[in-house]
Amino acid sequence: MALLQPQFISLTTDFGLRNISVGLLRSLIARHFSKSNIIDFSHSIKPGKPLEGKYILENLFTTLPPGSLHFFAGDIYSVSANPLVFIEFAQHYFIGPDNGIFAAIFQGRAYKAKKINDRWNMDWHLDLHTFLNTLHSANNWESIAYPEYTLKQKEFLTVFKKQGLVRGQVYYTDDAGNAITNIQRAHVESTFKDEAILVSFGGTVNINKISSYPGQRTVDHTPFAIYNEFDYLVLGFKYNNFSKLFDIIEGHEISITAVK
Repeated sequence: MALLQPQFISLTTDFGLRNISVGLLRSLIARHFSKSNIIDFSHSIKPGKPLEGKYILENLFTTLPPGSLHFFAGDIYSVSANPLVFIEFAQHYFIGPDNGIFAAIFQGRAYKAKKINDRWNMDWHLDLHTFLNTLHSANNWESIAYPEYTLKQKEFLTVFKKQGLVRGQVYYTDDAGNAITNIQRAHVESTFKDEAILVSFGGTVNINKISSYPGQRTVDHTPFAIYNEFDYLVLGFKYNNFSKLFDIIEGHEISITAVK
C-alpha cells in the first residue's frame, strides 16, 4: 500500500506540554502532510514508562481508519540504543523507536518494518525530516532503500489464568490516581462465569464486586473496580488518589479469585 497523504495522523509521546517538542513534531508533520488531520492521543506518558504508551496506542490506533499514520515517541532517550523504525501493520503505519512496544502491540502477527536510523537522539527532528522527504519521493514506502527489519521482542506484563484465579498487573496510574490493569473483561468472565469474586491488590483491602459505574457503591470511602471503555479492569476510589492511598504502582500484582 502506498503512503501519500494519510487522512489521519496520531501522536503518542512522553514529551509533555511545557516544552517545544510537541510543537516541533506537529510543525514537521504539517510540512509533509498538509492535508492530514493530526490527532493527539497523549503527550503525558510518564518518562521511562513506555507501557503507558503501549496501552494508549494499541487501544486507540484502531479507532482511526486504515491508512492512518501513527507517531509513537515513548522512552526515546533511553540508555539502550533504540533505532527509529517505520512499520506497516493491519493497514496502519507507525513511526517510532523500537523499544519492544511495537512487537508487544502486534503480538506475533504479521508486519513489515524498515529501520530508519540506529537511534533517536537530540536531533530526532532532523532524522525524521530526512526520512519523510525520502518517503515522499518514493513510489511507495516499500521501495525505500532501507533494509527489512525485525522488531525487538521484550517481556512485558502478562495475565495468568487458571480455574478460580486471574492474576495480572497494573499498566499505569492515571491523573486521577486510578489504576489501569491489563486484566480484561474476557479474562474474568471466561474464568468465573457467574461466581462471586474477590479482587485483591495487596494488604488487607479487597474489592468484592466489579461495578457497572464508579458511583454504584453506597459507601463513599470504599475502593471500586470497573471496566473502562476498552474493557480493561480499573481500580479506583470515589474521591481519587486510589493509587497513592494504597501505594499502587506500575507492575503491582492484581489477583481475582472465586469466593468459596
